Amino acid sequence: GERYKNVGAEMRAYCRGEYGRTPAPIDPEIRAKILGGEKPVEWLTKQTIDTLRFRHAAYLIAVSYGLVDDDSYTGIVKRMETLNANNRQKREAGQVIYGRSEYDIASYIDYEMTALKNDYVDDATKPGMNPSETEVQEYYDAHDWTVDGVEGKAPLADVKANVKTALRTERYRERVQSKANKIDVSTLPWKRLYAYAATLVG
Repeated sequence: GERYKNVGAEMRAYCRGEYGRTPAPIDPEIRAKILGGEKPVEWLTKQTIDTLRFRHAAYLIAVSYGLVDDDSYTGIVKRMETLNANNRQKREAGQVIYGRSEYDIASYIDYEMTALKNDYVDDATKPGMNPSETEVQEYYDAHDWTVDGVEGKAPLADVKANVKTALRTERYRERVQSKANKIDVSTLPWKRLYAYAATLVG
């Protein structure tokens, strides 16, 4: 037992199945010792549900502020297909495409989640997005800030825009997480989800 207490985070992640199915099965006793009794299938399932809750909460907030008009999967796919079609037309016309030229659903959701966050964070009229000078100063004081060519902590005047952006982003994430925590998942078919996750972890 003692020798497994100092196993690194990457090995724990590997044993949980965070990198997918292992090339060869891991001895169940060794896996249990490394993870301290944590069940990889349950961990993976809960992490996935937590990610989906966070994304759903972000979309609910986006809809409430008119950043998107449809948070359904069908709506997301439609926006992805429209963007892909527009990019194809630009490519055929020899125009420059910034970013990816084509998205699959996973990469599109990541792209849209970032865009929704940026749209919210960049709007000082949104709740929590117009911090006071005192709040900015306190956030600056609580974190390390560096710039090239400056020894030690950078002066607030040099990094104020970055401090505000970081504070707004943190507040946005807290707002989304608070909404996500209210999404009830108690009625999900957990046993079936665990069984499916087991096929992924191995």
